[in-house]
Amino acid sequence: MEGYLKNPMFVARRVEGDGFLVPLAEDLKDIKKMHKLNDLGWYIWEHLGNVEDMKNLSALISQEFEVDEATASRDAQVFLENLVHAGALIMEEK
Repeated sequence: MEGYLKNPMFVARRVEGDGFLVPLAEDLKDIKKMHKLNDLGWYIWEHLGNVEDMKNLSALISQEFEVDEATASRDAQVFLENLVHAGALIMEEK
């Protein structure tokens, strides 16, 4: 999605149905930066490279999770901001 890049220092993994973003780190204390993703979070992470903008992402979320697009957009924006803050996503320079 335009504006966001997945940080190559994080890998996404599914373990027994749960999604995780795990930092690639040499220091074990960095494992605390691991994030468990709910179904919506995993869905967004998986679709980031396949959508052009927030409007397209919100439409996909709305269809998949049967919520209105305004709610989908708000939830996605909060999730993306949290991942930027955590370092799992990088804001693209324009």
